[in-house]
Amino acid sequence: MQVPVAHIFVKKHVKGEKFGTRGSISQEDWDSIEMILKRHNVETLLEFGAGFSTKKFCDAGLEVISLETNATWARIVAGECPDAKVIVWDNENFPKEEVGNGKFDLVFVDGVDPRERQVIFGREFSDRLLMHDTKRRQEQELIQKYLSSWDATKLSDGRLTLLERVS
Repeated sequence: MQVPVAHIFVKKHVKGEKFGTRGSISQEDWDSIEMILKRHNVETLLEFGAGFSTKKFCDAGLEVISLETNATWARIVAGECPDAKVIVWDNENFPKEEVGNGKFDLVFVDGVDPRERQVIFGREFSDRLLMHDTKRRQEQELIQKYLSSWDATKLSDGRLTLLERVS
């Protein structure tokens, strides 16, 4: 049986043969993310949008639950990252029964658009969100709408923003 080209591409993307490929995090992004993980002693992570970041988080020794909208992509990521729990969801209805009710040390928001529900659920499950692609207008609008009272730190030339609930 011939492996579909899409599967080969996805596997290469997840394995991170190159940083920054097709929407992936860059090396500079990862350096900033790694700094946040260490600074805040992150052990548990809820991720919206599986892929190369999932692999990097697992390689860093984190307990990862990743929510992904594309079933094929999710299956491939799960195969490449067996330590992660990759869950297919519809980007609308949070799979609470599969995720559980616990708090996470960090939520990484990097899923498909629109990301509004990811932010809404993310702030419910953590006091710390890390958003990717925050140079985009829609991410800035989400921060203003849902996280304006949180402390914001721009990282990686503004592509990442760490948002922390103010006590």
